[in-house]
Amino acid sequence: MSKKEELLTALTPLQRGLKVNQDQLQTVMAIITELEKLNPNTSPTTVPHILDGNWQMLFTTSKSILGFDRLPLTTLGGIYQYIDTDRGKVYNIAELQSLPLLSSVVSVVADLTIVSAQRVAVKFTRSVVGFQSLLQYKTPEQLIAQLSTGTRLFALDTPINGRTDAWVDITYLDENLRITRGNEGNVFVLKK
Repeated sequence: MSKKEELLTALTPLQRGLKVNQDQLQTVMAIITELEKLNPNTSPTTVPHILDGNWQMLFTTSKSILGFDRLPLTTLGGIYQYIDTDRGKVYNIAELQSLPLLSSVVSVVADLTIVSAQRVAVKFTRSVVGFQSLLQYKTPEQLIAQLSTGTRLFALDTPINGRTDAWVDITYLDENLRITRGNEGNVFVLKK
């Protein structure tokens, strides 16, 4: 079994990090560290044809993302990140499943700047929180198309001001798997 397959197998029961104990976390982090050593693209920001596109979160250690699952009557659904290096944008989307008319979507838009061969800086610029039904939400791609126009949506659609800068290092990237480590120490594993 390859390290990549080993990681995907280890992540399967963890529900993106919602259901992970300390032993499982230690195992996953060890596999991630080994897989990072095998990175086929050591300069991931120079291969936008691989980096760009819609990525789905498989695992994270980010408490702020996983915290959405603690909201009353809500279950955290899919989590997506769409990267568009040509336009210098990142779109983060979290689906929140609830009672039929109360299912929501949370999106944060950021400006993306390539800092080095491995690092990108992000500056969060816009937050959108709304009911999926009112946004006529069907897919992340459809919402991204709406967001990219800059038009305000029928939701809590607000600019983000203040200190909102962050960075991530892309430590592993192939055609369908990406691992990043953020400035706050969080790890993210995503698939295309």
